[in-house]
Amino acid sequence: MEVLYNHNKRLLRQLRAIRINSAGADFLVERIAEDFALRICAINREFTNAVDLYSFSGKLSNALVGLENISSIRRFEQPDVAKVLYGKSNEVIEPWPMDSNKPLPEGLDLVVSAMGLHTSNNLPEQLSRIISAMKKDGLLMMALPVSGTLKELRECLVEAELELTGGAALRVNPFIDLQQAGSLIQSAGFKLPVVDREDFIVRYDNLFSLIRDLRAMGVTSVLEYESSYRTHRQLFHRADELYRQKYCDEDGRIRASFCLAYMTGWAPHEDQQKPLKPGSAKFSLARGLGQK
Repeated sequence: MEVLYNHNKRLLRQLRAIRINSAGADFLVERIAEDFALRICAINREFTNAVDLYSFSGKLSNALVGLENISSIRRFEQPDVAKVLYGKSNEVIEPWPMDSNKPLPEGLDLVVSAMGLHTSNNLPEQLSRIISAMKKDGLLMMALPVSGTLKELRECLVEAELELTGGAALRVNPFIDLQQAGSLIQSAGFKLPVVDREDFIVRYDNLFSLIRDLRAMGVTSVLEYESSYRTHRQLFHRADELYRQKYCDEDGRIRASFCLAYMTGWAPHEDQQKPLKPGSAKFSLARGLGQK
């Protein structure tokens, strides 16, 4: 089945998250922002035309604007989201539609995105749009959730719904795997790609507190298709029972997995390092390891 995301649902989820305005709910973006800041401040280069793309939380742009090698950073969000956020913040937030043919401004030397592009219906096209707008040797740095994220929630919802109705709907957004993430950034034309993964556990009192956090982040399901199964009134209560049976610690709290892929790539430039041609090495690996 082809996975399609509904733009209206995504908008409604984000607008609801803005209304909820739960302190600390953007902990994923905060974690990514700290990581990006460490990586970028270690690069011996000044970035003068940077963009934070669809990160939703202001944590990323706020973390980067204070770095010595970033002179300015613009924040782009979906138009309706930008309009609402602009009224709640002194920060300038520019409207820029995702999954559209509207090109990004040219001459970008840094594009960052935290959790903002994984629900695009055409991520390869988004990456092509980004690289087309970048200067030579410009840097892309993005983070996406990957397979393994919310695996416990997905499993318990499916098992509970099968038990109650005999069928199950996909109620958690699917996530790409790490190999797919690396292939996407390389296929878009970025050079010197680096992809690494971070897995961590967040603990909650119960399934309902986890779902409240996901709603406050604006990241609950935005799948396009309409399920042929009605939501059974006992679905989430039964899923909570299963969750406690399978993924509960001794103190009674449940575990939720989050898995992030950090993806880095550079727009092509003639002076970039290039990998050696196969067979061109002057010394063998065995010799380097002291093997005969």
